[in-house]
Amino acid sequence: MDVFHPRKLTQIALYHLEEAVLDVLFKARAEGNPFLQPTDISELLDIPKTQLGGADYAIVFGVLDRLASKELIRQAAPTQRKPWGLTNKGIENRIVKYNTNIR
Repeated sequence: MDVFHPRKLTQIALYHLEEAVLDVLFKARAEGNPFLQPTDISELLDIPKTQLGGADYAIVFGVLDRLASKELIRQAAPTQRKPWGLTNKGIENRIVKYNTNIR
């Protein structure tokens, strides 16, 4: 019996990272700040700064790209240094999760 499933562990970790990023963006929106910089997201989630391919926050950028491909988040403007926020689909996703009514 194989008890070591690295792919499954990676999928679980990515799911939880995505959820954490969505939660941080949702909370920021509820507090009147609809967009956050990747550096802010990284600091709020205590994700370590990395130096991978010139991106200081490669882990966060990877998660942001995954969420953007699912149309749950978007950038305020289409450049790497612009802040990220929830799309309407992302807001609905969090409302369903928390059963709240924040717009």
